Amino acid sequence: MPEAVKRVIGRAGRDRRRALVGLGAVYVILAGTVASKVPVLLRASTRADIAELVVGLLGGIAIVVAVHVTMRGTFRGTGAAPLEALAALERRHAGRLRLVRVICWIAACLVAARVARAVITGGSIRPVVELVAETVAILVVFLAFVRLRLRPHIDRDLRDVAEARRLLGEVGDEVSEGRE
Repeated sequence: MPEAVKRVIGRAGRDRRRALVGLGAVYVILAGTVASKVPVLLRASTRADIAELVVGLLGGIAIVVAVHVTMRGTFRGTGAAPLEALAALERRHAGRLRLVRVICWIAACLVAARVARAVITGGSIRPVVELVAETVAILVVFLAFVRLRLRPHIDRDLRDVAEARRLLGEVGDEVSEGRE
């Protein structure tokens, strides 16, 4: 097996482990969020406070559901066969790019819920404007990170996968020609 193929397959295995650790981290963060909000929810006195806490919990659950929906099928198989490992790496990268788009929508929905709460309760608009500005800033930083740091790695991996597939095809052709 060519060295370039071995390198890409090794990267695919490490990537699978990182993806599983990331999924575990999402669960830990959600569990911490739920654990911290339940006591506050039990002490909440107004419907608006309860609604705000419930929306926050639903936002966390929405992120977990989004991770599962967008990354669906990316963890199946161990990637033991070279072509299976390459296909799994491609599926994980496609899932990551879908997840970025979905997280932006979830954040926008959470901000809209916060704005709606402020409008309905007749609260001050200044904290809402600060929240919107903070959320937009976080999203810009997140998207800049994805665009500048993550996307080049994904593009490099996809180029390497295409090259590895080509090399595996050549190796497979040589083996089949030798048998005939």
